[in-house]
Amino acid sequence: MTAYSPATRHSLPNAKENNSSPISIKTTKRGSPIENKKTNIFLVRTQYHALMAFNTIFSNYKDYDNIVLYLKGRINTNLISDHSFITFRELERNKLRNTNFVNEIKNINPERFFFFQENCSETLFLINKLHKTDITISLLQDGTKPY
Repeated sequence: MTAYSPATRHSLPNAKENNSSPISIKTTKRGSPIENKKTNIFLVRTQYHALMAFNTIFSNYKDYDNIVLYLKGRINTNLISDHSFITFRELERNKLRNTNFVNEIKNINPERFFFFQENCSETLFLINKLHKTDITISLLQDGTKPY
């Protein structure tokens, strides 16, 4: 599995460089959204969370589009994927408490939103806003306590 490469830094487009949203919907060559493929979003904060997200994706969600959002500065390498069903997006930490960011997630309309740290105030803000939708919110183990 070549999910990320610590040896080289590959730059992913971000909102500052191309004035676009840090999250995007995959499109076909004609520019229309890909039909009939469900989407999951994973919010990862550490390398351990990234490994747990990869395990969850490869075990259960290869037939979904999976967007892995990771925080700039917490993971010191850009994540890349050779698999078409995994997309990585780097996030600025201050984006998480932004209502526009919540709306971007809602616009993607994922089937599931996975997160790791249940006691983080930024995550609590996100899940508080997302629980009012039909998005399934799932807590994955974060490696800090026994489950």
